[in-house]
This record gives sequence, C-alpha cells and structure tokens, in this order.
Amino acid sequence: TTIKDVCKGDKVKVSGDEITEVKCLVKIPRDSSKPLTSLYGDLTITPNHPIRVNKVWTLPSKEALTRLLIHATT
Repeated sequence: TTIKDVCKGDKVKVSGDEITEVKCLVKIPRDSSKPLTSLYGDLTITPNHPIRVNKVWTLPSKEALTRLLIHATT
C-alpha cells in the first residue's frame, strides 16, 4: 500500500510492530523544485522529516542508506 492509498480509519503498522488507526491525513504544499530523500528504496520524504532508526529519532540525512531525489510531486 502506498501513502496515497491510506485513508482515515485504516489500520497501519507503527513502531514496535503495533497496529494503530489513522485518525487524519494532512497534505502539505511543497515546492516541487526542492529535493526529496529516498530512504531504504521505498520511502520518499523531505530531508528534514524525522525518522526512527533502532529506537532513536534522527534525520534521513544522517542515514547511510539515503538517496537524494529531485522531482516534481504528483
């Protein structure tokens, strides 16, 4: 399932393999000329979006398995 297919009320797996219900979704306008980061091959987020790795919050720019992407959003 891609993030574009997630809806309010869906059940999703979160940290610690727990399952929770999606309460709401927010679409934030973004300048399509600004870069995105591809993490682990299937997660594309802004470079300043915090992620949790091995139970520690960090930024994608600090992870070795990131790849900077520049493309327009759809």
